[in-house]
Amino acid sequence: AHGLNGALTGRAEAVRQYIEWVEERHEPRPQRAIDWKLAPVSGSELFVGLSVRETAELVTLSPGSPISPLEHTAPHVSPADFHRLLEEEAVRDPSAPAGNPLPLVLLDVRNGYESAIGRFEAPNVATLRPPLRQFSELPRWLEAN
Repeated sequence: AHGLNGALTGRAEAVRQYIEWVEERHEPRPQRAIDWKLAPVSGSELFVGLSVRETAELVTLSPGSPISPLEHTAPHVSPADFHRLLEEEAVRDPSAPAGNPLPLVLLDVRNGYESAIGRFEAPNVATLRPPLRQFSELPRWLEAN
């Protein structure tokens, strides 16, 4: 198994108990640590049901893709470092001798729904938002653009 992907809503104490329950059973390995993301939600955003299913891949580029998400990964960037990189780009001088003459471009590969509810915005950083319904459409969009 490659991992677990999910979203859960509930009272803060119940969510905390769930996290503890999962972590007691999770085999700790640095490259597979659980990256919990917690945020408050309104009553209208609470999930009313639960669905659990096994899939061959959480994210796929195409059937038979040779890319393994556990073997070929980029360095993890924390949210704070990501924002710092965007801020550095906002004030960079591309004409400076040590500066990178190529501008930073942020490629938002989330599906249309996800990118519509939250955008990445930073001065001097172009954000490309391909009209993807699902991540597996990315290679075709890259070839065309």
